[in-house]
Amino acid sequence: AQARKAVHRLGLDQPKPEKICAVMKLGAHGDALWASSVLPHLKDQGYYVVVYCQDTGEQVLRHDPHIDRLIKFESRVPLDQLGELFRWMEQKYDECRILVECVEGTLLPAPSKIQYHFPHKLRHQLSNLNYLDVHHMVAKVPLEPRQKFYPSIDEMKWANELRATMKPFMVVVVPNGSSVTKMWPYTGAFVKRLLSERDDVSVVMLGDDRGQEFEAHPDFLKIGMGWGVRKAMTFCQLSSVVIGEETGLLNAVAFEKMVRKVVLLTHSSEENLTRDWPNTVALHG
Repeated sequence: AQARKAVHRLGLDQPKPEKICAVMKLGAHGDALWASSVLPHLKDQGYYVVVYCQDTGEQVLRHDPHIDRLIKFESRVPLDQLGELFRWMEQKYDECRILVECVEGTLLPAPSKIQYHFPHKLRHQLSNLNYLDVHHMVAKVPLEPRQKFYPSIDEMKWANELRATMKPFMVVVVPNGSSVTKMWPYTGAFVKRLLSERDDVSVVMLGDDRGQEFEAHPDFLKIGMGWGVRKAMTFCQLSSVVIGEETGLLNAVAFEKMVRKVVLLTHSSEENLTRDWPNTVALHG
């Protein structure tokens, strides 16, 4: 990791790496974590890896040891006009892996797309592919998921110190995601019941609560959006179980074997999202 950090400081007078691969992934926090799955494979293939992402992606990927250069790319160009940029990248780099719309627009067509209006059976047949599989096929790497969120040393120190103040069984609840479809309106009732039935539990609510009411309790900590995404993802890695929508926070612990997950699926199927996640239960609304 230290050697890779040093590569970030290469100047114009430094020799050009022998093999460079550019990866572009636009989208939110979970999208960036999907892209993280292909990066170790590209490093294994001997590439110097340059990642283009938006601010949300940079927040998640900034400490990923498989990235040699991270470029924050705030695109104002419509997706259907990005072709010229992609052609430029293909000239600039030895290899390019454009992961834009691997899922959105491909497996999840919007209502403005003809595919959205196909009969359900056909739409399911065309779209019921695993999200990571598609990313790996586009990136031309083995179908071995290696998705991971990498906290910094300081972030882990903070999370461990806070975790030590809580009960042995710590539950993180993530009631809502970034889109309107990702919503669990029963969080307050669930937390109240859980805390009334067990005395060895601490509950932490992370993410947007969308105005839900929660009763005060000494073992309940309502954080909401207050920690920021990196601290929230780091803390989730120390939980006993994370319960929530198919959001970035669940994706941050997707392949953490010691963390149990209960995923409330909305627009994805188990095949799409949780098929390979260890220690996971997926529930359909």
